[in-house]
Amino acid sequence: GDIVGILVKEKPVDVARPGENVVIQTKGLDENELLSGFVICEKERPSRKCTAFEAQLRITELLAQKPLMTNGYRCILHCHTITTECQIAKMLAIIDKKTGNVTEKKPRFAKKNQVVRVKVRVPKSIAVECYKDFSQLGRFTLRDEGKTIAIGRITELKPEKKK
Repeated sequence: GDIVGILVKEKPVDVARPGENVVIQTKGLDENELLSGFVICEKERPSRKCTAFEAQLRITELLAQKPLMTNGYRCILHCHTITTECQIAKMLAIIDKKTGNVTEKKPRFAKKNQVVRVKVRVPKSIAVECYKDFSQLGRFTLRDEGKTIAIGRITELKPEKKK
């Protein structure tokens, strides 16, 4: 579809500023086709999508009944307007908070207050970017039972597997 107009407070504008609520008028798209998490982008440079990515996490808190993060840990990912289930598919490394150096490769678990590199998997494709390329689409939080357990940034997108 194409964007044919932008409205702010019901008035047509050429530009919208961060934080403004806008109505986007489109041609060739039904309003029911648009869902939360969709990203508007240029036709020439479509947003990337993936079902898995590598990320650096800072674990802020874990649940009393789940005090360790391990391979297979399931929680909820919040990234821009996306909210979806996710799984820590693989623990890749524990990182020293002060130096940024890897202190342990392929750890079996991580605890509260540690920084880790992990591979995250989601059930359906989501539109995200690497933090270094587009910070707004590259940062996220992980929540479990209503508590924020980690904040992270995407370091590498994994290509989707062809079916």
